[in-house]
Amino acid sequence: MMGYFRGFRALLFLAIVMPVAALIVFPWTFITGNIKFLYWTGMGLARLTVWVAGVKVRVVGLDNIQPAETYIFMSNHISDLDAPILLPRIPRRTSALAKRELFRVPILGRALEMAEMVP
Repeated sequence: MMGYFRGFRALLFLAIVMPVAALIVFPWTFITGNIKFLYWTGMGLARLTVWVAGVKVRVVGLDNIQPAETYIFMSNHISDLDAPILLPRIPRRTSALAKRELFRVPILGRALEMAEMVP
């Protein structure tokens, strides 16, 4: 039961914050053509969402990641919080798989393309 409450808190937080953030971040990204602010905002919101949900995260093994190497990180998607937990903790800019249909949503699709997400 506690897991449902945590998920609800996270969804409620995102429902309130995401539209406001999108009104600022999307236009800035499209005007400048630079994805860095959108990426930084997305990772910050992901971390904040995990915190709002009350999830404690402990990262182990970051010292094994070599900066010059390429890695594939996979999660088993046991929770809707898998992506917000995993992505911000990867120590450099990442790309992720996204549902192909999301690329058809006008503003979101363009942002996913700019972010080099993979359909």
